[in-house]
Amino acid sequence: SNFILEAYGDQVTDFGDSSQYQIIVYQRKNRLLPLNYYRTWSVRKNDLKIIKSEDELTYIKMTFPVNGLSKWYGNSLMNTSTTDLSFYKDWNYSYINKNQSFSTLNRTFESTTTIEQINDKNEIEWRYSLEVYAKNVGMIYSERRMVYKQDPTRDWDNPENGYIIRKSIVDWN
Repeated sequence: SNFILEAYGDQVTDFGDSSQYQIIVYQRKNRLLPLNYYRTWSVRKNDLKIIKSEDELTYIKMTFPVNGLSKWYGNSLMNTSTTDLSFYKDWNYSYINKNQSFSTLNRTFESTTTIEQINDKNEIEWRYSLEVYAKNVGMIYSERRMVYKQDPTRDWDNPENGYIIRKSIVDWN
């Protein structure tokens, strides 16, 4: 497992109705090792949405206002017609929880918003991704699954192929 720290950096530029900020990303293999610079991402927010760029991938993470009726193609700023990014095609994000408590790693956050990015499942394949954001904190949990199984009776937590990535917040300030 890796530990990642995302720290806000300088304001990059003003886009009229939005501002862009650097996110300086550090990582380490365990909590005892020092943090090392990993890369720089960016985020910008305006009255309608939050857009985050991670390397060459640009996501529309949230839209406003936050309500249960909102649906948006959060990966629409990516060229998903290429083989490398086809995994991200047609992800229809939606708010599935708003102002709900959420617990992760023995911590409970009282006011969170959960965004389901995709939940596409059949007998042998499951593409799933969600993120949970806590008020005044940021993202506190995410889960992404791209799993395959040949035996439909096999459990989804133990597929033959694919991956499951879970991220949980361990600290913030």
